[in-house]
Amino acid sequence: MLLDIITCTDARLKQQSKKVTVFDSDLNTLIQNMFDSMYAANGIGLAAIQVAVPLRLFVIDIPQTTECPLVCINPVISQRSRDTMEYNEGCLSLPGINYTITRPRSIEFSYTDINNQKVNIIATDLLSICIQHELDHLDGILFIERAPRRAKKNITKLLEKNGLVMPIL
Repeated sequence: MLLDIITCTDARLKQQSKKVTVFDSDLNTLIQNMFDSMYAANGIGLAAIQVAVPLRLFVIDIPQTTECPLVCINPVISQRSRDTMEYNEGCLSLPGINYTITRPRSIEFSYTDINNQKVNIIATDLLSICIQHELDHLDGILFIERAPRRAKKNITKLLEKNGLVMPIL
């Protein structure tokens, strides 16, 4: 079933997501619906809060990436590299908006999988960027908030051009 993806005009995107504590068929259904919705929207990542479910959960599927697809429950970044990379990020909750953001190139990352097993990985390049982007969603942060202060005016214009007015940027 396809779920509605909320946009940045919805205040729920700014809330802190809660830890997943129950691993059951409802969670499995939510995850499958999130993948279906992400694929239908041509995305590579989707956080539960983007479908109005405030749980610490996201899915990722980056083509030609051996670690994917990923289901990341209660994720935590334990280490970030000093080496950074720029990436022209977009977001299913900010349709039509792309902006170049600088993030750590690699991260050490842990999460619980769908079988309630702890997983530790080192992610680099686009996978690292995508994980950081989705984890930000779980903390109520949109990628455009990571842009340099001097870029905020340009981003505000992009948002307005696309009919997306945010109360705070």
